Amino acid sequence: MGTLGERKARNKTAILQRLSDRTRHKLIKKKRYNICHSYTHMQKIQNKDSAAEVDLQTKSTVEGVPCIATPTILTAPVHIDIGGISYTSTLAQLTKYKDSKLARLFNGTTPIMLDKMKHYYFIDRDGKAFRHILNFLRYDDLILPSDYKELSILQQEAEYFELHVLIDKIKGYSAPNP
Repeated sequence: MGTLGERKARNKTAILQRLSDRTRHKLIKKKRYNICHSYTHMQKIQNKDSAAEVDLQTKSTVEGVPCIATPTILTAPVHIDIGGISYTSTLAQLTKYKDSKLARLFNGTTPIMLDKMKHYYFIDRDGKAFRHILNFLRYDDLILPSDYKELSILQQEAEYFELHVLIDKIKGYSAPNP
């Protein structure tokens, strides 16, 4: 009989052996065969001629438990401490404007401090203003509260990070009418 782990391993092996070579290769190559794939989903793949026709983003096999995405280097969370305020973003967002100092800090061309205790990257700048910089990176738009009074500080921070598109938006910004 074997242990439960051995039975599960044999079951996975049997399922993979029934799949076409092309489908099996794609599953292994993309490392998609994980806990998120249910047996019924594997049967659907088996019945398809091409794995490309199958949506490999599946639901969890346990209701109420999310299917964990496999992060890439650009989509994995990056934790940063800006002036004592913690933020989480992705390398894709932080390196969005390739010619900016912010991109250089996170693409390895300019050194950045790492707080080894918290595992956060540390930048000694205005933490409150960085919220708006991060939102700009996310939405490609300058979104500020109607009563925002620190436009000059935000512009200084945008200039420090060399975010020229944001600098232009700040210079052309006029507060929305209430």
